[in-house]
Amino acid sequence: MEQIFTNPILNRAAEELFEQGCNRDYWAAPDGSMDYARAVLTSFQKSGIADSSPEKVYATIKTGILFTRGNVRFISKADRDDWDRYAREYERRRQ
Repeated sequence: MEQIFTNPILNRAAEELFEQGCNRDYWAAPDGSMDYARAVLTSFQKSGIADSSPEKVYATIKTGILFTRGNVRFISKADRDDWDRYAREYERRRQ
């Protein structure tokens, strides 16, 4: 797989995502391809989000949850807790 990120931790998380493929339904396109995931992850790198908030990108890769001001109220507490756990995991892996 091509490297999407300049960050090795994010690259490994992306590799794991693509290896699992369609088993992660929230990332698969309707045709079962991983084109949607690739486009989202590439936009994280190109926009600078991957460099400024890598813990958020990591949690999003792991959970498929992309927080916005508009959708946060619709995300369950369990899903928020899961996302927070992965953000903390990123910080531990970074050290």
